[in-house]
Amino acid sequence: MRKLLMSIVILMAATFCTSIHAQDAAVEIKPATIAVTGKVVVVENEEGIVTAVKLVVAGDPAVTYNVKLDEKGKALALAEGRDAKVTGIVSVVEEAKWLTVVASVIVPVKAEVLPEPVAE
Repeated sequence: MRKLLMSIVILMAATFCTSIHAQDAAVEIKPATIAVTGKVVVVENEEGIVTAVKLVVAGDPAVTYNVKLDEKGKALALAEGRDAKVTGIVSVVEEAKWLTVVASVIVPVKAEVLPEPVAE
């Protein structure tokens, strides 16, 4: 009887652990391709070397993407302080969103149209 009870407890524990593992696997977020427009923020160290590039997308709440510093990610740093439309692959690592840039375009600054002067 005791062996039967121990077998049941072990079986229940194994089933419980398997179900938790299956739930964790279902929550895993796979990389996805997106297109977003946001403000480019550049972080530099004391020597002026770019250590991070972020794309901050306005919204409630705002979403911040850490940009992978490959060739295209470093090129995006040239748009510091400007808005850019970025197409890329998003992945989530330790709850942080990472963006691998596939293509980017700096959003042109809209020129302000001044009213015509009024003739007196």
